[in-house]
Parts: sequence; structure tokens; C-alpha cells
Amino acid sequence: AHLVMAGLAIAGADGIARELELGPPGEDPAAAAIPTTLPDALAALRADSLLADALGEDFVSWFLLVKNGELAWLEKRTGELEATGLDDAAATQAAWNEMYFEYV
Repeated sequence: AHLVMAGLAIAGADGIARELELGPPGEDPAAAAIPTTLPDALAALRADSLLADALGEDFVSWFLLVKNGELAWLEKRTGELEATGLDDAAATQAAWNEMYFEYV
């Protein structure tokens, strides 16, 4: 949540500094699509020089390293769970639950 708030503040400050006009609400064909998966979001972060400069290259590199490591573990664990007979959706959900709720 903190990273999202930081991104919004950075983007807002950039828009103010460049005196950008806020268009009408609705679909803007020129606007970039919001990523809908973690790999797509990580690729967008990697490509965003504004965020990388504001957050710091070291932080962004570290964050990408951690999240890509998590994705690799999730892919491996999902495969292990599928081998026990779970379908892909159930195995994926179980892997995410193991990663984030193991100690809850």
C-alpha cells in the first residue's frame, strides 16, 4: 500500500510540475493500460524512469529482485501442487496462500 501511495504522489507531483491537464473521466486511448498481473506490473515498474528516479534505482532493483524471486517460487510450488492432483487454479491459490499466510 505504501508503494502505491508513493507512486501516486510521484505521478501527481510530476503532472503538477509539467502543468498537465486532467482530461474528462472515461477511456483515454492515449493512456497506458493498468497492468493486471504481477509480472506485467513489474515490467511496467522496470520501464518507468520517473518512478525509478524518484524511488531510487537501488530500491527498484531490490524490489524487482524480491518480487521476481517470489514469482519463481510460486511457479515452482504451483507445479509441485499440481503434481499432487490439484488443478492449476487450486494449486496457484494454495501456493499464494502458503507464501503470504503461512505464519498467520
